[in-house]
Amino acid sequence: MKVFLDSNVIVDALVERGSSHNAAKLILALGEIGEFELWASPSQWTDMFYILTEGGKPSRRTEIKAKLQEVRKAVHVSMMGEPEIDAALASSWDDFEDAVVYQAARSVKPVVLITSNLEDYAQSEIPVYSPEGFFAWLETEQNILYAEVDF
Repeated sequence: MKVFLDSNVIVDALVERGSSHNAAKLILALGEIGEFELWASPSQWTDMFYILTEGGKPSRRTEIKAKLQEVRKAVHVSMMGEPEIDAALASSWDDFEDAVVYQAARSVKPVVLITSNLEDYAQSEIPVYSPEGFFAWLETEQNILYAEVDF
């Protein structure tokens, strides 16, 4: 199952931020073992690096690169080019970054998009879930249940 991840899901998992961090970590772990085909756009990797290094602090670079290298083993990088940027520019989305991520997601044709900020993707034609909502959807709609895993 192709799953497109918003940057905040990966960041939440890595820094154990927010109430969704356990579900986000489980998504990454399941992606790493091949349960899901996880995807993110090229621009998200630079965004995550910037956020996690607190604006590019040299003291954080080595550690964050290592963490992102581990995540990259589980998360594919989508293609992104002129069609995706042009579609994002032509869209009515208020947040351009979200519009670009959405267009990159559309190019992958995922079953779902997972984000910690559902309102950012209110215009999405792709079903959008929070990390916890994704597992609830899997259980109710797909009859797939993952036991609670505590990281």
